[in-house]
Amino acid sequence: MRRSNSRALIGSASSFCKWLRNSFSPAIDALGSDLSRQTGWGGYNRLPSWRGLTDWVSNLLVDPWAGKTRIRKRVRCGVHSDIPMFVEHMEPRILLTEIIQFSVTGGGTVTEDTTDGDGNSVAFNIGYTGTLSGNESASVNVSHVLGQTTTSDYTTDVISAITSAAADTPGVTFSGTTLTFGPAAGTTTTSSKYAGTAVDAPGTGSGTWTNSTAATGSASDYANSTLDSRDYSNELRLTNFGFNIPANATINGVTVTVNTTGSNENMSGPGVKLTKTGTVAAGVAPPSTSNWSSGTVVVGSNAALWGTTWTPAEINSAGFGTILRVRSDDDGYQFRVLSALISVSYTTPSAPAPSSLNFTAQIADDTVSESSEAFLVTLSNAITTSASGAAIVASSASANIIDNDGTSTPVVSIAAVTPTVSESETNSPSYGKLRISRTDSSGSLTVQYAVDGTSTATSSADDSLRNNYR
Repeated sequence: MRRSNSRALIGSASSFCKWLRNSFSPAIDALGSDLSRQTGWGGYNRLPSWRGLTDWVSNLLVDPWAGKTRIRKRVRCGVHSDIPMFVEHMEPRILLTEIIQFSVTGGGTVTEDTTDGDGNSVAFNIGYTGTLSGNESASVNVSHVLGQTTTSDYTTDVISAITSAAADTPGVTFSGTTLTFGPAAGTTTTSSKYAGTAVDAPGTGSGTWTNSTAATGSASDYANSTLDSRDYSNELRLTNFGFNIPANATINGVTVTVNTTGSNENMSGPGVKLTKTGTVAAGVAPPSTSNWSSGTVVVGSNAALWGTTWTPAEINSAGFGTILRVRSDDDGYQFRVLSALISVSYTTPSAPAPSSLNFTAQIADDTVSESSEAFLVTLSNAITTSASGAAIVASSASANIIDNDGTSTPVVSIAAVTPTVSESETNSPSYGKLRISRTDSSGSLTVQYAVDGTSTATSSADDSLRNNYR
């Protein structure tokens, strides 16, 4: 793997130098500190400059072979720096370190129009390249820069969208500021199945089980055994439970629940065992206080392994199941099995950390006439528990909201409310009314007007306008 990686990284001398500086500059302090502890740099108390270190690393195009580093070719990336040759064994580690590099993409243009097909939504993606191993995690801070927008421009803002998306993505958490990628926690599940096969095993006791197949599934019919005093029944072997436990799961415990409605007391306690083969008992049944006369016998728990080990393959096999055997305390005792249910608790291991998160901001369709508005999603402060370090290669993505309300031009009109008046004080009305109106009500508006005509009234229209609208 190292040989192929080295060749992939090297390429031409110029491209190698460019890749080296772009990829490792953000993490050089961490790498350099580690190098210093392991090599000492020939007794120096401090590391060379980044320029010197990159010059040295990029000057060595290596061919890892048999655990050793051989110098194949030297190239020059800037000013040459002499670095002690005894630290060359660290070179493949530096060359092949896969730094965690965060980026945010998406955004673009969206309109407030709800009918244009864009759903009033803006999609973004925050992700990283590089590999997180085991329990390693990587985090980055996320900000919603409102820019020209306000909170009322969103039905779902960026922070709310990330919160919702992270909650639905195993391995991703969001604090409202910090977005963290890590392994998804393991999941514990309990699977329950009824027996698919039930058979009486002749010669394993004194009394047989009649109608044994009735003990399969969850039907109301039952298998029955009638015993004389002190007699044991044959074994009733119930198998073929049909489990499908994942191959990578860990078995936590097994519980057997038998419906024994209508039975007498069993002298030998629960009389329940597990089997891996269908014929031979496996392990030891855990203690149980339940008995057949109660109508339900329960043995085991989600943490009971019955004194043995279990693999998913053993649980999934047709031979896995339970063996029942009872003993009568008196002549004519009846024992019935209506069903046998086995529950298996298991845990699947944690899943690898996801490498990205998609989320969508929703834009409001308001009624305000406004210019286009831009906002940003930005990343900062990338960190990781991985030794490779973390950096940000694309720190922002922008979106532009296009208004759909247009720019309206107010229209002013004037109309006579009382177009005819009388000069007589005894007639009504003795004054005229005009109404000036506009088509919108936002902002101030100035209108030039003039008063004209042959009237000689003592209170002119001009005086009235001044008195009422000054």
